[in-house]
Amino acid sequence: MTLARTAQASTPAVAIARVLRGIGLKQGPGKDFRVMGNYRTVRYADGTKFKERTGTYVVLYTRHAEDAVAKSADIIEYAANNTGWYFHVSIYYGTRTTPQCLISNEGTRVRETPPPATGEQPAGTLSIGDRYVTAGREVTVAYVWPNDNGTLTVHHQTADPVATKTCPTTTPVQVTHRAPRCPHRIPWDDCLYCPDDLWPEEIEDAYMQRMPARMGPLSAPAATAEPALEPQPATAEPTPAAPALGPVEGCPGPARAHCAYCGSHSTRPQDLLANGDTYCCNAPVCRGDRGDCVADLEGYEKSFTP
Repeated sequence: MTLARTAQASTPAVAIARVLRGIGLKQGPGKDFRVMGNYRTVRYADGTKFKERTGTYVVLYTRHAEDAVAKSADIIEYAANNTGWYFHVSIYYGTRTTPQCLISNEGTRVRETPPPATGEQPAGTLSIGDRYVTAGREVTVAYVWPNDNGTLTVHHQTADPVATKTCPTTTPVQVTHRAPRCPHRIPWDDCLYCPDDLWPEEIEDAYMQRMPARMGPLSAPAATAEPALEPQPATAEPTPAAPALGPVEGCPGPARAHCAYCGSHSTRPQDLLANGDTYCCNAPVCRGDRGDCVADLEGYEKSFTP
């Protein structure tokens, strides 16, 4: 988009209004934008007071106006400067995929980039706080460590069933959530301009591996209530119940979980055991046949040996 040369304006409000009308926006309440001002009260020695204008900014009312300003941000700044008045256009995204713009002649300019999309995306786009699916489970990224061979290692939360994932940066992963990005377009843990005490709470909790484990998109649906059965008339000779199978010799009972893969009765994370199977004493069983279990089974069993 190009703008015709704008004549010198008498005030900054007139200047920025001309520029915005030049890109097709309409001015006024209930339309696309309105020019506002910041003021401060100045008191003279004789006690008289008056309001001094300290800055000018623009309020955008419509989604169309936000998108138009974001698309033409550099053109707006250049055209406003040609009128003799300085303005900057800041663009914010946060966790949104649509821009929120601020036009002002005060403060500093901020240009955030839109967060990467969810769905199937390259692993190289993962950052602190993002959630994605690996080995059938949804996990939360603690931090990403680049390797010398062109791959990266994604570290997850302590509570997640899968501790890490190492893969090339181009490997597609199913992203389910994007965390806020650093406004300086740098990973949070590498940015010198964003000290730890200014990180969003979501980012700090993820980096410190305090986020809870998630059931993930492949979890079993919630159980529905069984329809009530009509009472049946009592029979003269009730059918005897089948005898319950007792635990095998040496089984300590259902107080601790079993793993049929190695025979251990060690206690394992509950989310690795909820696959619907039971052992001789009705304790939950991990058979070692799930992708997220087989990969780390040996390490887990060593950690939870009774």
